[in-house]
Amino acid sequence: MTNWIPELNDDDRPRYAAIVHVLARDIRTGRLEPGDRLPTHRALAEALGLALGTVTRAYSEAHRQGLVEGEVGRGTFVRDRGRRATRWALDATPDPSMIDLSLLVAPRLGDGELARRVRAGLADIVGRVDLDEALGYAPHAGSPAHRAAGGEWLARAGLGAETDEVLVTASAQHAIACTMSVVARPGDVVMTESLTAPGLKDVASWMQLRLHGLPSDEDGLLPAAFDAACRTGISRVLYTMPVLHNPTTVSMSEERRVEIATVAERYQVAIVEDGVHALLADDERPPLTALAPDLSYYVTSLSKTIAPGLRIGFLRAPRTAVPRLESAIRATMWMASPLLAETAATWIGDGTADLVLEARRAEARARQEIARERLEGLEYDAHPTGYQVWLAPPAPWRASELVEAARREGVLITSADVFVAGRGHVPARVRLCLSSVRDRAALGGGLDTLRGLLRAAPEAASVA
Repeated sequence: MTNWIPELNDDDRPRYAAIVHVLARDIRTGRLEPGDRLPTHRALAEALGLALGTVTRAYSEAHRQGLVEGEVGRGTFVRDRGRRATRWALDATPDPSMIDLSLLVAPRLGDGELARRVRAGLADIVGRVDLDEALGYAPHAGSPAHRAAGGEWLARAGLGAETDEVLVTASAQHAIACTMSVVARPGDVVMTESLTAPGLKDVASWMQLRLHGLPSDEDGLLPAAFDAACRTGISRVLYTMPVLHNPTTVSMSEERRVEIATVAERYQVAIVEDGVHALLADDERPPLTALAPDLSYYVTSLSKTIAPGLRIGFLRAPRTAVPRLESAIRATMWMASPLLAETAATWIGDGTADLVLEARRAEARARQEIARERLEGLEYDAHPTGYQVWLAPPAPWRASELVEAARREGVLITSADVFVAGRGHVPARVRLCLSSVRDRAALGGGLDTLRGLLRAAPEAASVA
């Protein structure tokens, strides 16, 4: 490890920015060479007398600027500037110095053996595909081969589907929008959990649909409440996320799934089942769609489990609805990208997708362990291989106060009001996404900052 300690005495920049400035200068002047290993976050923080979160922000910014690279378990190294650096914006946060725990996305692949396999796989796909097919038009529902691959992916979630029941979409979000255009009309009411995914809220707003929130408990949506709403005739559509629900992390029990499917069949209510997180949990209970196939639309994708930029979704639908869904795909996107669909199909077929999925689960498990250590004694819900934590701030903190205080300290989190369906009750909770930060060290720094805030009174945090 290089014994690099930056001199910050005469620099009036914020401390994290000063570290990045000196790092860039020392690389430029040759004091640091490609491959040099930098001190750990904690070691540098102790050497400089700074908070761990400050150094974490500095390393994150240096990584964003292409000055360093790192791999979990190996450390942070000066990057070889001779390598071609991408100019894509890898950080969605407007201020890259922030530790972003607000985005529910898959962790980064890093630079290890799996990333090298994925890179080689991409090169192989590009090298062998028929360019006219890969870059040309495809059937609106996807090619038969790509639809069959979607059926294979759905089978991993415990759902059997024939190829002609599967449609290829540009993402799960696209699949939800197309499905809603088939099962609902502007002004209609869609039932969902009282807290629901922001993506559904976006679709509802765009399509002028009204959301009606239904109560849930630790086993998921309450069948009695669902039955009562159906009995009034308020709606003929239910959107639900039975596995690793966003944001509560709840997975619906098998008994509860049977009850919900029974109620849906009794009243002939369409079920839009969002299964984007199902494979993370390796849930062996039957999907709702398997229990009520003639009424159900199952939505999944590779974005949460494989890679956010692999914008390919798969939609299983009743055969009678497929022609209308094809029309919806045509009207919104014309088709999903054949090149991305071929990538998805290849990785599903050759095992790459399974390897990446297992790596995602392993990384999620490791990050949940970090959260368990940092949040010990606090009330929260989580799943061992989920990407998020549903935290109840201790009194006298209010969720909105914690979100604002955390932002001032450089950490982004999400309050419960973002997830409320309609005008329902807002619980005193915040969502922490463990997967969106670049590495485990950044996650630890962000959680340390939150823990420090929660140990102080809100008034003290606002003054600090």
